[in-house]
Amino acid sequence: MLGISYKENTLSTKNSQALYLLKHLKEKKIFLHDPYVDTGIFCKISKNYYQTNDFYLSIKNSKIILILVPWNSYKKINSLKN
Repeated sequence: MLGISYKENTLSTKNSQALYLLKHLKEKKIFLHDPYVDTGIFCKISKNYYQTNDFYLSIKNSKIILILVPWNSYKKINSLKN
């Protein structure tokens, strides 16, 4: 799951769609990344959530990629190759 903040260019997670999803996916293994928000806080919601500092690791270890906030660093993802 890429992008935990409420929207681009903010550190706020209040009303974040990611929070809603995380509350409902506690049984799933999820790698969390946000370039500005400390995702470690959200790893306390479930033992199945893992904080990553490098979004490439999140992508590499995932079957599904959710991009919830359009941070500039995520815009390069379409050009990534295996």
